[in-house]
Amino acid sequence: RGLGGTSRKVEDGWIAVDCRNWVVHVQDEETRTAVDLEGLWAGEEGRRLRDLASRGDEDAVDEYVAANPIPDAYARRVLFD
Repeated sequence: RGLGGTSRKVEDGWIAVDCRNWVVHVQDEETRTAVDLEGLWAGEEGRRLRDLASRGDEDAVDEYVAANPIPDAYARRVLFD
């Protein structure tokens, strides 16, 4: 059984591959440093979101994301002016 997913270019230096149950982000070093996905998932907010996601409750994840938008400082780093 193959990956069966899709991929798309997010920005120069970043491709996201949807492998059904996983999404793989392939980034060059500059993009990885700027985007810092690991930092986005760190801390209490990241733990809460991982907990909701691990339960498979998509509605709860959607509600959490709607109520907790990406912090402005992070958004400024990833908008690739």
